[in-house]
Amino acid sequence: MGIETLVLSGDREEAVASIAGGLGINYMHGGLNPKDKADLIADLQRKGFCVAMVCPSSDLNRWNSEI
Repeated sequence: MGIETLVLSGDREEAVASIAGGLGINYMHGGLNPKDKADLIADLQRKGFCVAMVCPSSDLNRWNSEI
């Protein structure tokens, strides 16, 4: 189906790499602030990718208010 999973996180790069690797996720970025995440998502969308986002609702509320 051509589905790729990416992890975009504000956590330390090393922690994100460890968790992503354990889950078999090859694409990840750590140490991001909400604007960094929004910019990466917008860039993927500009390139024609369909993007779905999953995050805890408490993070989503904070994320929306910080952009």
